[in-house]
Amino acid sequence: MKITFSEIEAGKSSYEFDVEPAEMRFDFPDAQFQQRVKAAVRAFASGDEIIIDGTVETSAIMECSRCLADFEIKLKAPVKLIIQRNDEMQDDDTGDENFDIVSKSVNEYDLAPYCREQLLVELPNKPLCSEDCEGLCPVCGGNLNETHCDCSIESDSGHWEKLREIFKGGNS
Repeated sequence: MKITFSEIEAGKSSYEFDVEPAEMRFDFPDAQFQQRVKAAVRAFASGDEIIIDGTVETSAIMECSRCLADFEIKLKAPVKLIIQRNDEMQDDDTGDENFDIVSKSVNEYDLAPYCREQLLVELPNKPLCSEDCEGLCPVCGGNLNETHCDCSIESDSGHWEKLREIFKGGNS
């Protein structure tokens, strides 16, 4: 996913990438990336700055946090990056993930690490196969999205009795 600065300065402004997930080096154990990663970006030169704008997308297989079933999630992330070309190479972290500084002696820039991070940020902290996922039965462990079991759940096992006493009349 490399762009060439000399091409941008010569007038090329559109780039499209279609790469295997292995090339992106996703290292995230909770998601399996099997679909190709596609990116479409536009690049503009403005003095010593290269402005990159576009999108990157793919899909991943994740495990639902309620029912534990695998499901596919579509990911689409914005690509918004400013690259400052400088006479002197600076190793300082700019503190802004959408801003990078490179030496003017460098003629190409690899967008893969930036796009990888943008896609990983889009992954949910608590993945759900659907918003109305019913999860697993706490008694038999069956997936309640697929079957309704006849398990009975005791509504009162006495765990909260002391707390009920406090709220009913213990305030006197």
